[in-house]
Amino acid sequence: MIDKKEEIVPQKPFNESLETEQEYKDNWVEFLKYQEHRNQSVRFLNKNGQDRSILDYVKDSVDRMNEYHLQPDWKSDWQNNVFDPITRNKLIAILSKIASSRMKPELFAKARSIFNTESTIERKMIFSDLLENANRHNKDEVQLIWEMYTCMSEGTVIGYESWKKDAREVEYIKSVDPDTGKVESETIKVNAWDDVFGEIVPINEFFPESIWVHDISQVKRCFRTKILSLEKFKDEYGSFKNASRVNAAGFYMTESNFDWGIVSETRADEVFVLHYYNEVKDRLKIWANGTEIYNGPMPWNHKKLPFWLAIFEPIHHQFLYGKSLPDKLMGMQDVDNALFNGMLDQLFIGLNSPIFATGEVDDIGDGFLEPSKVYHGDQDSTLSKINLGTVDATNFNMLSLIKKGMEETSISAQAQGVASGGRKTKYETQQLQEGALSLASLFLQIMESCYAQKYWLRMYNVIQYYSMPSSVESDKPQFKYIVLENRKLTNGKIGKKMIQITDNVPENAKEDLVKIAEQESGQDFDPMESRVEPIVITRDWLMNHELDLEIRIVPNSSVKESEADRKNKAIAFFGYANQNPMFDQEVISKSLAEALDQPEDSVKKPEAAGAPNPMAGLPNLGQANKPQGGEMPTELL
Repeated sequence: MIDKKEEIVPQKPFNESLETEQEYKDNWVEFLKYQEHRNQSVRFLNKNGQDRSILDYVKDSVDRMNEYHLQPDWKSDWQNNVFDPITRNKLIAILSKIASSRMKPELFAKARSIFNTESTIERKMIFSDLLENANRHNKDEVQLIWEMYTCMSEGTVIGYESWKKDAREVEYIKSVDPDTGKVESETIKVNAWDDVFGEIVPINEFFPESIWVHDISQVKRCFRTKILSLEKFKDEYGSFKNASRVNAAGFYMTESNFDWGIVSETRADEVFVLHYYNEVKDRLKIWANGTEIYNGPMPWNHKKLPFWLAIFEPIHHQFLYGKSLPDKLMGMQDVDNALFNGMLDQLFIGLNSPIFATGEVDDIGDGFLEPSKVYHGDQDSTLSKINLGTVDATNFNMLSLIKKGMEETSISAQAQGVASGGRKTKYETQQLQEGALSLASLFLQIMESCYAQKYWLRMYNVIQYYSMPSSVESDKPQFKYIVLENRKLTNGKIGKKMIQITDNVPENAKEDLVKIAEQESGQDFDPMESRVEPIVITRDWLMNHELDLEIRIVPNSSVKESEADRKNKAIAFFGYANQNPMFDQEVISKSLAEALDQPEDSVKKPEAAGAPNPMAGLPNLGQANKPQGGEMPTELL
């Protein structure tokens, strides 16, 4: 008889080198420790007295957010199982108020020495322009919504900041014959993406060395996992060393499972990618289905873990993850569901009361009586229906009390734009809206602080990545060329910035830049009045190592004011600034036109005038203080 142990086929090795294989095995054991630590049950996350892991917590929160509510076995088919979407409505209402526009980062550049403060202001301005370009390219106004939504619905959002280049060959169509469908094309190389980027990291993919910290900056080591299709893996990691040697997970599978090195959730046609980040030792290791594809220093010069983390509400000062809004409203939501379903059941029974029959009556079944139908029965047979009444008024009072408690926990119906409690004055409505914002102010403050870390990572990535050539043409490195509209120029005007990054400043650069500005503006170049500013910077200037950068988010910059308030403020400001020499009349006129949804072309160029009146545009205080019955005494003028 053959021993069963001899029938077991060992799993194939991941790497040819025994040393590399052993290193992966050591890191796999370390990963399992991180996984066990993260997946532990936590008392803070309990539900009905049962401890939950962070994964269970997030799953329950997402289910509640999306009204996933299976009908219990003890309920009959006729009973209601409605899930009142009040939690989702509250979350969307809060989100619509605090994520209506992109957060505005404010950059601070600090020289490391008093002898190296030259051009600090200029660097701050240009770095801010480069960051703005990256944020626009990444569509941060949409990304902000997803990040805040994830944070509120799951309690925690984790972000990742890096860069990527997606160069591919495509067929450029020169001409098409519509009759035959014949096309003439040529193969060209395009960059589908060549910039820094940010993404949300699912909580189940992130494994910190400790969850018993309150700030991700205290985490110095972590793992991150990805499960990708083989094609997706080739798209993201195809250029890495040994990527061509990576096999699908099924190649290593023994008896429909894996001995080690690949998580069980990985399907046979997928690739399990494991990243290990070590900030202390400046090390990044990447394995794909156990095959080592990178082992070296972290590629980011800021030398920090490329992750940021934000929470909706704190749970404990020594706990990494936060409390979600669905979990916060869980108790009241469950009571609301139970009471609401009970009221519906009571109403249903009241409308479909049971029928009591005595004696023999033909064709009576399932409790239905049909109109105009003749029923035959015994002489003593009777039919009677019990009047069970309607829904008790006490139930409505209790339901209102529950909803009021949930509003105090999140946001009121009035602040959502839902009419309630009679008519409100403009002041009362404004107070309610400000109160709704104050309820979310803690979350907004946390998000602004975490976004400062996000943009700090991105700013350093921008400086590093933009200093590298995007491509090589005619044996010359080609660097980035950036165009930004509506930016503050060096002369203080608002206009167009054209930034060219290069290896060396060419000869006659000043003359060339003047010509470019004249071509763009269509008029002679005046450095004090021009609305076009071409700039050339070198990679060495960009990579100044004697400068520290800090990011601060402008408070409440993501809270968008109402259309009516915006127009009223624009009109009021124009009334004070009009004809005032301290304000650029063309700029404020265009701002007013934009606020009132009018084309900027309707604004004429200001004409040259005589000596400006310094009091123009200000309230006529002289008339207001003029004595009645005569002129103001000359000694008071």
